[in-house]
Amino acid sequence: MEHNTQIQIPRVKLGTQGLEVSKLGFGCGGLSGYFNAPLSHEAGCAVLKEAFSKGITFFDTANVYGHEGYNEIMVGKVLKQLPREQVQLATKFGCIFPEDFSDFQCQVKCTPQYVRQCCEESLKRLDVDYIDLYYQHRTDTSVPIEETMGELKKLVEEGKIRYIGLSEASVDTIKRAHAVHPITCVQMEYSLWTREIEEDVNPLCRELGIGIVAYSPLGQGFFGGKAITESLPAESLVGSHPRFSGENLEKNKALYTRFANLAAKHGCTPPQLALAWLMHQGDDVIPIPGTTKIKNLNANIQSLAVKLTPEDVREIADAIPISEVSGDREHETLFKYEYRSSQKMEHNTQIQIPRVKLGTQGLEVSKLGFGCGGLSGFLNDPLSHEAGCAILKEAFSKGITFFDTANVYGHEGHNEIMVGKVLKQLPREQVQLATKFGCIFSEDLDGLQCQVKGTPQYVRQCCEESLKRLDVDYIDLYYQHRTDTSVPIEETVSIQFYPCSCLW
Repeated sequence: MEHNTQIQIPRVKLGTQGLEVSKLGFGCGGLSGYFNAPLSHEAGCAVLKEAFSKGITFFDTANVYGHEGYNEIMVGKVLKQLPREQVQLATKFGCIFPEDFSDFQCQVKCTPQYVRQCCEESLKRLDVDYIDLYYQHRTDTSVPIEETMGELKKLVEEGKIRYIGLSEASVDTIKRAHAVHPITCVQMEYSLWTREIEEDVNPLCRELGIGIVAYSPLGQGFFGGKAITESLPAESLVGSHPRFSGENLEKNKALYTRFANLAAKHGCTPPQLALAWLMHQGDDVIPIPGTTKIKNLNANIQSLAVKLTPEDVREIADAIPISEVSGDREHETLFKYEYRSSQKMEHNTQIQIPRVKLGTQGLEVSKLGFGCGGLSGFLNDPLSHEAGCAILKEAFSKGITFFDTANVYGHEGHNEIMVGKVLKQLPREQVQLATKFGCIFSEDLDGLQCQVKGTPQYVRQCCEESLKRLDVDYIDLYYQHRTDTSVPIEETVSIQFYPCSCLW
C-alpha cells in the first residue's frame, strides 16, 4: 500500500470554534529526539515539507521538545518555507523538564504570568505573529484552571493565539475551562493500547463540541513495527517506559504478534492498521503520529486508504484487550500528571460540606464559605466576570453556599456585579449572600487611603446601590465593614429597611 496513488488527506473541523485541520496531523516532538537522536534542522524541515506537500497541514510542537526550544525553532524555520496561512500550528506550555531529559523529572506551572511568558517565548522561537492552537500541556493542580484560562482568553483577544486546547486534562478541568472560554480540542494519549478516554473524556468532548487530538497514536511506537519490540536504539528514551521494560515487554510482544497477523489480513502494515482504527473512531479524532523518515511518513498517509467496517473496528480492538496490556502507560515520574491521576489530586473523595447555624437568629450557612474579594484582584490581577462566575458556580456545586462580597471589592463594584451575575445562574434561595458597607477607598500620593462612614443616610445609600449592582431583591447578611467612631453604633444599626431589604 506504500506506493499506491496519491492519497487525498481530507480536511475536517477540529471542535466547533472554526479551526479546520488535516485529518492526519504530524507530531513534531520526535524530530528533536525521543525514539532516536535528534535530527538536524535541515533534515527535520525536509520531513515537514514533505508532509505538507502530501496534505498534512496540522503541525504539533511544544516549548519543551528538544534542548532550549530546538523543536519550535525547527518548526519556525520550515514555516518560512511554507504558506503560513495554510498551516495549523499547535504548541504547548506548562511543563518544565531538566535540560537533558535524563530522569524525566517534570514540574508543571500554569500561573497566568507563566502562561504569558511561555507564549511570548514560543512566538519568538517560532518567529510567527500568532499561534493557531495553544495547549496547556499538563494540569497545574495548584492553580485554579479559571486563572490559567483567564490569561489564555486575554491572549486570544490580543491575537497572539487563535484557539485554546488542553492536554491530559480531567473531565472536571475540561468543564471548568470550557466555562471560561470555549475549548477547541483536548490532546490525549489515544491508541489501541490506551483507550481509557473512551469512558469519560470522549463523551464529554462530544457533548461540548470539543475535538480530540490523539498523541502517541502508535502506542509510543509499539505498533510502529517489530523493530521497536526487538531492539531499541541506545539513545532512545522509550527503553525506560514501563510497557517496554523487562517482563512487561515480553508479555506485550505477544499482543504485537497477534496484531501483525490481523494487519496482514487487511493487506496493510501494523502501523497503518493502528492509525486506520483510530481514524475510524470518528471525524472528531485527529491522530498526530510523528516520524523521522519520509518512507514512514508516506506509509502513515496510506492508512487513510484502509477501509474498515464496524465489525472490523470491533475485531481490531478485541485483538488488543486492555486487560492484557502490561505496564503503566506513563513513566513513573510523569504518571501524576496523567489525566486521571490529576483528577484524583483535584477531587480525592467528594466532601460533604455540613450546614451550620450562623449565630442564633436563624441564618443557616455552609460550614465553609467563599470570600469573593480576591476574584476582583488583591493578590493577583482581577478575573473576568466569566472566570469568576465559573469558580463560584464550581464552589456552589461542591456545597459552598455562603458567598461574601463588599461594595468596595474591585473597581466600581466589579465584585458585587460579578456575584450578581452568578446568582442569576443559581437558585437564589439556596445562596446566603453577604455584602458590606462603610469603607471608602481613595488613592493619593501617599498610597491607598481609607475612610469609614456609618451615618444612617449612608447606610441606606450603600444598601440601595448594592442591591442594584447585585441585581437582587434582598441581601441575606449585611455587614458594617469597619466602625465609624464618629457615629454612635446605635444610630447605624437602628435604620429600618422598608420593605425589608436585609434579612440579618
